[in-house]
Amino acid sequence: MLADLSDWAAAEGATHVMIEASDDVTIGRDRKALMDRHRDSGGVPFAYDWRSKGERALWVADAIAGSVGEFVTGKNASWFEKLVAAGAVDLRFRGER
Repeated sequence: MLADLSDWAAAEGATHVMIEASDDVTIGRDRKALMDRHRDSGGVPFAYDWRSKGERALWVADAIAGSVGEFVTGKNASWFEKLVAAGAVDLRFRGER
C-alpha cells in the first residue's frame, strides 16, 4: 500500500512525506518498498522520514483515515460526509480488489 501511496504523493507534487513509525522491522520494510518502487525512475522523488505517534501533523491523517474507514465499512458516514461537504477530502475508487 505504501508503494501505491508514494506514486500518488509523487503525482500530486509532494515534497516531503511523513510516515508513522512503529518498529525497526516495519521501517525497514517501508524503506525497501519506497526504494523498490522508485528505483527505475531515479529514486524516491520526495523527502521522507518516520515520525512517532506523538507527531501532531499525523493526527490529522489519522482522523481522516478513521472517518474514511468508518464510511467504507458502513459504520458511520457522518464525519466523512462532513469532510467531503467541506471540500477537505475526495475519495476516488480505483477498481474492485
